Amino acid sequence: MTRLKNNQFVLKQIKQNFKDLPKHLDIFEIADRYVPKNDALKNSAYSKILDTFYKFDLKGYKTDGNFNNMFDDSLHTFYGAHCDFFVTNDERCNYKAKKTFERLGIATRVIKSSEYKEVINCF
Repeated sequence: MTRLKNNQFVLKQIKQNFKDLPKHLDIFEIADRYVPKNDALKNSAYSKILDTFYKFDLKGYKTDGNFNNMFDDSLHTFYGAHCDFFVTNDERCNYKAKKTFERLGIATRVIKSSEYKEVINCF
């Protein structure tokens, strides 16, 4: 929505499609309420992490205009979720990974490479 603020026609179309939604819902609540539920994916953790990462992007948090970059970053975030530390210098990925882990209660700590030495010395 943030990126489309100058395109009133598209904004109008989007708002018409969601006009019956309560105004207090955000992208997470909309998806939880209206996205079809199925058990097609065997790895639900994969889906939760990628979906949450995408939702933060769609909500406007450090939005990435290139879908391939966003997909790669979400995969890196998924793999990082299985580690104690996830090291990335990509500002967008760093921010959305932190928000994703925070929302899902994942203990992985997201750091930049410049912080690595200091963090490792603490352990």
